[in-house]
Amino acid sequence: MNVQVETMTIKGYLNGRRSQRRGFILLVVLLTVIGAMALGYSALCVMSIHYRIVRNGQLREKAEAAAESGLSIAFAKMFSPNWPGVGTVVAGSCAPNEAFEVTYVAGDATLQAGDSDFDRYPYRVTLKAKGSAWLSGESEYPSVCEKTWIVELEPRALAPEPSDWNTIQKYTIYQTGSDTNRFNIPCQVAGPVRFQAAVRVAPDYPSSNPRYQYLSDLYAMTQAGYPDYRPFTGTVRWPAYLQALDDLNALLWLNVSLISLFPQYPGGDLQSPGTLNQYRIYPGGPVYTVPQLPSVLADVTLTPDPVINPCGLYFRSGNLTLQDNVQWTGTVIVTGDVIISGSNLALRAVPMLSISSDKNAVELPVLVCKNLRVEQGTGRQIEGLVGAFGEVQIKKSPDTTDITFLGKVFATRFRIDPRTPWDSVDWDKKLSDFQKQKPYATGDDRYFPLWLRQFGLDPAPKVRFWDRPLAIAYHWKDASNTVYAPAPQDYTAIESSPGLRWKIVRVLEN
Repeated sequence: MNVQVETMTIKGYLNGRRSQRRGFILLVVLLTVIGAMALGYSALCVMSIHYRIVRNGQLREKAEAAAESGLSIAFAKMFSPNWPGVGTVVAGSCAPNEAFEVTYVAGDATLQAGDSDFDRYPYRVTLKAKGSAWLSGESEYPSVCEKTWIVELEPRALAPEPSDWNTIQKYTIYQTGSDTNRFNIPCQVAGPVRFQAAVRVAPDYPSSNPRYQYLSDLYAMTQAGYPDYRPFTGTVRWPAYLQALDDLNALLWLNVSLISLFPQYPGGDLQSPGTLNQYRIYPGGPVYTVPQLPSVLADVTLTPDPVINPCGLYFRSGNLTLQDNVQWTGTVIVTGDVIISGSNLALRAVPMLSISSDKNAVELPVLVCKNLRVEQGTGRQIEGLVGAFGEVQIKKSPDTTDITFLGKVFATRFRIDPRTPWDSVDWDKKLSDFQKQKPYATGDDRYFPLWLRQFGLDPAPKVRFWDRPLAIAYHWKDASNTVYAPAPQDYTAIESSPGLRWKIVRVLEN
């Protein structure tokens, strides 16, 4: 009985082992199938990813090409007279499923205040391009490439100017009216001048004989190596038939060149703006707002801002008084009179990009007004072109009063009033005393103007109109014109009308 039971147990055991083996084999087979399927799926995923990488790379290249095409098209449009200007957008397609969009942005955001070339900001335009490429039916999933070009204006011409503008710029001072001019000593106008009317030289003093001695000795001093203190040093163009004999003689004693011309007044297109609220530097450029000035300036410095006011252009409707400590770099246009009543004055225009290799810079006038009245004061210099649609008057004041005009000045009349104490000297007695000592004189005492220094009469002129040694292209700014314009020769085979010229200065990859 016991033997039978043991036999049955061994058979069951053997049957269980066979079932486990079959289950294990089945498990192995299932795992093998699953592994094969996983490998196949992985292979499919790898192939799909590779395909997407290749496809996306191709789309990216097409998007980049679209961005570059857009930049090239947008850049070419800037050479056209029909360029719409900054703030506009150029959009288009260069192939099926490819497009671009380019925005013109004024300035150059890569420039920062303090950079050596920050003053070039207003001449630059940023072209921001976005190129897109997509698969057919998947326009909502484009590949996008952004590129940026920064370009800079290459000025080649100025905007149209008044018909007599080039003539005016040939002279240190240029008279535009018909009133008599008066130049009391000591003063000096260096360089060529043009008058349309009579010119009185030292009209209020000295008296006749001292006048001859004083003026002729000024020329003798230049021959002896002394500084040139003559009231006029360059060629004087004037209508000789309108001059008094004394004034003709005065210029002969000074030994300056005289050329007689009939009066020729500027045309009516030379006018001061009646109002000025905004301006552009070039066609299509940004519009800048012109700050309006108060009636009095004192202890103030005005400077240009390359971003919001690159020309430093200011406007005043009415009169303007300049008191102590006024400095500006820019252009001030005043509809009324300008009165300079203080000391420590420094005015100069903003130097802008040159239009040619023979000119150092372009400048707007430093000051435009009706009458310019200069009162007592010291330490004053105005550098640039001054335009007065009335007279320029240096009012009667002590001979310590000084002002230097360094550039060009035009006005309807020039009037240098008497200096004190020059106007109260007994000139005949002074000449008699000078002549008594002259036979024994040496050095400075041989010359009447230098001999007078012992009495506080310094012949060195403190009222000076001097030209600058630089070749400046002055530009007349009215209420509507720009500074730069297309040069007449800058047209293309496609565009028969001229356009601006630009250069690429920086390429940025986004």
